[in-house]
Amino acid sequence: MQINEGIADRIARAYIGDALLITAVMGPLPSFVNGVLGITGAVLVITGLAGRCPLYKRLGIDTTKPKLTFVH
Repeated sequence: MQINEGIADRIARAYIGDALLITAVMGPLPSFVNGVLGITGAVLVITGLAGRCPLYKRLGIDTTKPKLTFVH
């Protein structure tokens, strides 16, 4: 699979994923909620590190290419 996440997207995923993982480990939430947060955080961190998102591929999203617009 080709890289389909831009640098800003990858950084955001890593930070949000880390926050979710920390909340899952240290948060005083019910175990089910902690499990969901942990899995979601892990997926975000892994996809952020890899630069590839299967959901983006299915939806045809690619954030690696900058969108240029010219204003007159």
